[in-house]
Amino acid sequence: MVNKLLFIISAFFFFTKFTYTQEVVTFKTEDSLSINAYDYNLNDSVPYVILLHNATGSKMDYADIAYKIVKLGYNCLSIDMRVGKNETSSEYRKNHPDPDLIDAQKDIQAAINYAYKKTHKPVILFGTGFSASLALIEAKNNDKVKAVIAFSPGEYFGTLKVEDKLQGFSKKAFVACSQMEYPYVVQLLSKANQKNIIIFKPGTATGEHGIKALDTKAPGSKEYWLNLYLFFKKL
Repeated sequence: MVNKLLFIISAFFFFTKFTYTQEVVTFKTEDSLSINAYDYNLNDSVPYVILLHNATGSKMDYADIAYKIVKLGYNCLSIDMRVGKNETSSEYRKNHPDPDLIDAQKDIQAAINYAYKKTHKPVILFGTGFSASLALIEAKNNDKVKAVIAFSPGEYFGTLKVEDKLQGFSKKAFVACSQMEYPYVVQLLSKANQKNIIIFKPGTATGEHGIKALDTKAPGSKEYWLNLYLFFKKL
């Protein structure tokens, strides 16, 4: 059954024809930082998935993933945040040479507002590593966020404890991790409402940290994609 589903999904991604635009856009945060982003727009009648890179990344990290998500019928917005190695962070570091990871939440909020203004539909946040944790924190009380996809969230913020911040979290969430990370992730979400949360670890491979798990060359990537696809279907 699993192999049949994998074949259907692979065929869908390979053969489905669709039209979308991809453009570079910029928008401002509340502290007046210009965020650079790729806007993959299918049409403004469908919601956005906002793609958030890791602590050393950029909007380019999601190029292949964005293409597949658009095929599922969503717009995508892949942003450069003030941390990482990208255009936004290069500009920010001119006056802030050692940016704090938690401050990237302002960038996420700006992206949510940009996407919501275009479609008037709640967004899905998709993060990896530290941005997965920020996505969960931001989604908890933000009515403009419908759901979260979080790959390898964790305690990345020093004295700020993500586990405590997620107490009472009740949004729909797909939280993916490697086998080694699984106990840690379960603890991280222990105070959240588990009813709407799927915690996924691979059964056929040890898995990878963050969105590396979705790389087609990574062991177990098909299993990650299958379960992520099923989560999107439920949305």
